[in-house]
Amino acid sequence: KYHRDTQTVTTREQAQQNVREYGTQMPRDGLHYDGRSDYVILPRPYLDSDEYARIRLDATVVMQCYARGMAARKLARTTRDEMDRSRRAFVEQQEREAKAREEERGKEIERRMNPRTAADFDILYKELAAWQVAETQKIEVSEMEEEAKALARYQLVLKEVKLVQTIDNLKAEAMRTAAADAVSRQLEAMA
Repeated sequence: KYHRDTQTVTTREQAQQNVREYGTQMPRDGLHYDGRSDYVILPRPYLDSDEYARIRLDATVVMQCYARGMAARKLARTTRDEMDRSRRAFVEQQEREAKAREEERGKEIERRMNPRTAADFDILYKELAAWQVAETQKIEVSEMEEEAKALARYQLVLKEVKLVQTIDNLKAEAMRTAAADAVSRQLEAMA
């Protein structure tokens, strides 16, 4: 029932010739044999399962060492790149802030030198009042005689008057400029 003859397999025979001969020629009497190209194959030591497992474990530890080293180098490179990126971003932010501060400072100087709006003139008047108060306090706190203090107050009033005249002249100039701009805008609108 379970014989090969009863199975559906078909068998065939085929002759085969190996590339190398199967045997080894040994030297003997009466046979000239050239053994210059021969090499000796020696048996290696026998490995039992424990020794084989130990060798595999050692190889695994070495591979883990290289893999973990690669992961650590990758993490260090990523961290370095991130730190460089954040450092560059910080420097760029500092440069932007410095540029913004410089622009703000330039605008503030321009507003003080060439005021145009009512808010600009209000700021100038407030700064003038603050300066007058500070200078008056300096005079009052100083250890000068009364005549010297009176002279210093008089000079302070002269400076204040001169500054008020300068601010008023700037205001008149700004009003003329604003009026001329308004006229030119009206003409442009009409055109």
